[in-house]
Amino acid sequence: MIMPDVLIVQNYLTTSKLGLVDTILGIGLPYMGSAFGIFLLRQAFKQVPRELEDAARVEGAGWFSILLKVYVPLARPTYLAYGLVSVSYHWKNSCGRWSSPTPPPPGPSPWGFPSSARPSRGSTFRSSRPAPCSPSRRF
Repeated sequence: MIMPDVLIVQNYLTTSKLGLVDTILGIGLPYMGSAFGIFLLRQAFKQVPRELEDAARVEGAGWFSILLKVYVPLARPTYLAYGLVSVSYHWKNSCGRWSSPTPPPPGPSPWGFPSSARPSRGSTFRSSRPAPCSPSRRF
């Protein structure tokens, strides 16, 4: 298996050619076709009762209509579960917004405290910017 960190340059080149840099779709698109997602959806589709497909065929539905009206709605919890697991895994591994080459917009820090906090002003933080990507930090 190839680790996502190895593909970060190629993923950036692909998303920049598509014009999706710094967008939610640009962050998620490279990881939507993973083997884990394919396996998870296969298992979800295999659990759909055959009688539902037969009933749709009796009603005159084609294979594409059966896919959209029978299988996809029944697999929505699987899409949600895969999305949550995938986003949390890739956010933790690629450090989220630090994988983007553009600087972050000015504004409050994503950690909930001002980035200019100094111990001399009463802050108990050791630094004004903790290392969210350190390997020892677990979420």
